[in-house]
Amino acid sequence: MVNLRLLTILLATLLVPGVAFAEGAVPRLHHAPISVSTAHQALLITGDIDHPELVKRAILAYRVADSAPYMEVEFKRGAPGPYVAEIPEDAVNPPEISYLIEIDATDGTRLPVFASRAEPQRVLIPEELMDARAAYADAAKGPAADLAPAQLDTAKQAHQTFGAIGDLRQRQCFPGFQ
Repeated sequence: MVNLRLLTILLATLLVPGVAFAEGAVPRLHHAPISVSTAHQALLITGDIDHPELVKRAILAYRVADSAPYMEVEFKRGAPGPYVAEIPEDAVNPPEISYLIEIDATDGTRLPVFASRAEPQRVLIPEELMDARAAYADAAKGPAADLAPAQLDTAKQAHQTFGAIGDLRQRQCFPGFQ
C-alpha cells in the first residue's frame, strides 16, 4: 500500500519546488551593476529575485550627491523578464549618481541585497559619451592616414604586442604616428 503522506510530499516537491524549499530560504537578488550611463536619460536598473514569495517589495534607493538624501523607487515586475526600477531622467546628471538595492521581506525586515547606504554603487555620468568608432574614424584622418598600409599594420601590431613600450617604439619608428 502506498503511503499517502509520502506521495503528497513527493508530488509537492516535484510540482512546486520554490514553495517546497522556501522554508529557511532567504530572498536574493541577481543584478549586473551599472558603472556608466548617459546624462539626462532615465536609468533602468534590473534584477532577478530568488524566492519572490518571501519579498514584500524590492527598493532601489539612489542619490545624486554624497550629501543628498536617498530617494526610493519600488521595483516593478517586468513583462516578461526581470524586475525593473527607473531613476528618472531629471536625476541622472553629471558627474555621478549612487544607488543600492534593498528588499522588504514578508517578515518585516529590510535586507540590503546590493551595495549599501554606507557604500553605494557609483555610476559615472559623463557630459557626453564618446563613441569608440567615431574616435577611431577621427584618428584615422590624422597623421596615421599618411602612412602606407604596410606601415600602419606594422604600427598596429607593435602597439598590440608591446602596449606602452610599443607606443614609444611607434613614435621612434614612425615620427608622424600619434
